[in-house]
Amino acid sequence: PWNAFADAVAPLVADYQANQAGRLWQDVSDPEEQFKYLPVQDRAFWQHLMYQQLLVERNQQWLVRLVEILPQQPTLVAVGAAHLFGEQGLILRLRQVGYRVEPVLPE
Repeated sequence: PWNAFADAVAPLVADYQANQAGRLWQDVSDPEEQFKYLPVQDRAFWQHLMYQQLLVERNQQWLVRLVEILPQQPTLVAVGAAHLFGEQGLILRLRQVGYRVEPVLPE
């Protein structure tokens, strides 16, 4: 099982290192891909934990705090890539409340 997991994670690491955020988000947000090594009866639990609690709910909590902090001073916000994209991602959520969000690209 560990070798299968390591093989599954390798493309995610490669996408991250190559700055391929869109491709990384596609892989991370696909529950069939993410949970294919879990028993079928456990997938709904992990989907709820990983997506709803660790991404959606966490982003909602961060958004409230960021809206308090950001107007006070220039701020760099660094989060894991999975928190950035999608309907509940911080990029879209910050834009919805009026912020201009721009990537910081490596030189």
